[in-house]
This record gives sequence, structure tokens and C-alpha cells, in this order.
Amino acid sequence: MNAKLVAKPLKGFVLASALALMTSLPAFAQDAPVSLGAQASTPLTALYLNPPSGSVTLGGKPFSVGSFDWLAAGDSGSFATSFPGPTRVYVLLNSSYTSSWYADHTVGAVQLTFSDGTSQAVDLVVGHNVREWQVGSGGTVATVSDSSNTNVWMGACCNGSVAAAIDMLTVPVATTGRSLASVTVRNSDTTGGGIHLQVYGIAVSYTPVVVPTPPVVSPTVSEVSGNPDNNGKHLGQLKHDKDGDEKAKAHANGIAKHED
Repeated sequence: MNAKLVAKPLKGFVLASALALMTSLPAFAQDAPVSLGAQASTPLTALYLNPPSGSVTLGGKPFSVGSFDWLAAGDSGSFATSFPGPTRVYVLLNSSYTSSWYADHTVGAVQLTFSDGTSQAVDLVVGHNVREWQVGSGGTVATVSDSSNTNVWMGACCNGSVAAAIDMLTVPVATTGRSLASVTVRNSDTTGGGIHLQVYGIAVSYTPVVVPTPPVVSPTVSEVSGNPDNNGKHLGQLKHDKDGDEKAKAHANGIAKHED
């Protein structure tokens, strides 16, 4: 059998298999917290009695909590991120001074901005996907109807007199394949009623980019030891045959001169 005909298809098979492995490496979804930075300047203890603090898991997602961004009407908080392939964004969010007449009012939005300049937004509607943090107080909107908002912590206000909640809003990413650049929460209330929005923490579910290691393909047997069609020469000899002959001649001449 012709060794060269066997060696070349074998090498091609190895390369094809390695490339297939590189392009099919699985990327597993991950969850990560987003730092609120200096904008989160009010401690949670200003509102809650013994609230969660530090790196915690709430609603099955990781958050970094301790202080929050308190947004009055017209204010917004923008939090930088850098996550490839985001699928969902989670915002720990409640409102305060949520008088009952705010029910069904749109008071703000959560906006996701991507590295390609595109964005998407979800309106914050009182009683639908945002509610009063002091759920035990009267005269406020203390319930939500949208399943995107779930309660992840229950406790009491700082003096222990009223039940208090921390809720999580889930925002699905509409179009995949982009990198998340920032998350912005905006209070756009224009009623003059004084409602505030509290941003306690943010987390992101995303699919990290897997950078595969290029395959190392070993030379075939024919390239190392030669084959019948190469007259017993290996690949290096075939590529530099003339140089090898010249070196051999020079070595022979040296021996002849030495013997003389």
C-alpha cells in the first residue's frame, strides 16, 4: 500500500477533527453581580432591620448589596457592565412613598444598553412590576400582578414596626448575541407625588465567550521517517535536499584533505 496515500488522508482527518472540536466547545451560562459603585450611597440599614449585606444569593441569583441608589423624580442611575451574550438582567427594586393612587401609573423604566449602541427598555408600572417597600403600611400599593417581579427577601423596616420587602425584577434580553454595556434605572414620574425608586442590586445571566486553544497536530509517520516514494528521506530533507548535498560534499572534501 502507498504510505503517502494513507498519511495525507490521516493528517486531514486529524485536522478536521481538531477544528470540529474547537468550534463545538460548550459555553455554559453563568450569573454574576454588577457593582452599583458610588451611586449607591444610602445604606440598606437606613430602611431595613438587619437587611442582607455583602455577597449574597437572593432569588437564586448572586448580588452585591449593602447600599442602594435612591432615585427621586427625574433622577436616573446608570451602572456599567461588560457581559457577552446576556440572556437576563435582574434588578433588586422597590419604590417608596407609593400612595395608593399611583396604581397603574408608569413611573420609570429599566433600560439595557448594548455595546453595539442598541438598547431595550421595560416600563416600571406601579402595582404591575414595582411596589412599595413597606408592604405592611396602609394606603400604599403593596402588591404586584406581573410575574416578572418576585419577592426575594422579607423583613421589617428599621424600627421593626412594619413588614418590609425586597423584590427582584427580571428583564429578559430580547436579542441575543450582543454584549451588555450598561443598565440604567430611571424615575420619570411627573405627577409631583414624590414617589422614589430604590435600586438595591443588579445581576446578569450571560454566556461567556470560550476561546479554544489551537490544536497541536503531530507530524505523520511519513513526514518523520520517510516513505518509499520519498526515497527514504524525511520532510526536512525533501525541502532542503540541495543544502544537504552541499553540506555532505563539504564534509567529504574536509576528510580527503585531512587524509592527504
